[in-house]
Amino acid sequence: MYAQLIAIAGLAALIAALVGWAMARRYGRRRALVVPMLAIAAAIVSVFRAYGLEPDDALPRLAIAMALTGPAVAGALVGLMVAGKGP
Repeated sequence: MYAQLIAIAGLAALIAALVGWAMARRYGRRRALVVPMLAIAAAIVSVFRAYGLEPDDALPRLAIAMALTGPAVAGALVGLMVAGKGP
């Protein structure tokens, strides 16, 4: 179970890093910050949606949201750092 979660988190970080790098190279670093902000917003929405669920249903939703948000934000920020200054 943990190996699958780690693989999914790693893939989310890699994809976010590639998207963040590409956006920073093309549009600049400031506009590329949209990627990590959307990941954080999606996690916040998932947390608020979990309040109306039963505890047995809410915990997996929260775990998945937090497991994917952290690597996605970290990957996007790494992509921004690797991209350099940009236009």
